[in-house]
Amino acid sequence: MREVGDADGANLRLEVADAQGDLTRLPRLARELVGREVDVIVAANPAGVGAAVGATRSVPIVMGTMSDPVPALRTCQSSGRSSSSWTRT
Repeated sequence: MREVGDADGANLRLEVADAQGDLTRLPRLARELVGREVDVIVAANPAGVGAAVGATRSVPIVMGTMSDPVPALRTCQSSGRSSSSWTRT
């Protein structure tokens, strides 16, 4: 990020929420992130995507690297969220 001029505390703020392996914590953590008025949520797994979808209809959700993103895609589609910006690399 520094290579492109971004730095935590300068022109962006990184908020980290770690469930520490306890997926039941994800909905509360997602709500806390939304309450901090984050601009985007990055989820590391389908359960994280589901928690984020349940916490907000306005904050964009980015899926991290997943071996099987289909469950997360289905969660987004069933919630009525737009899922028009999917990128596969």
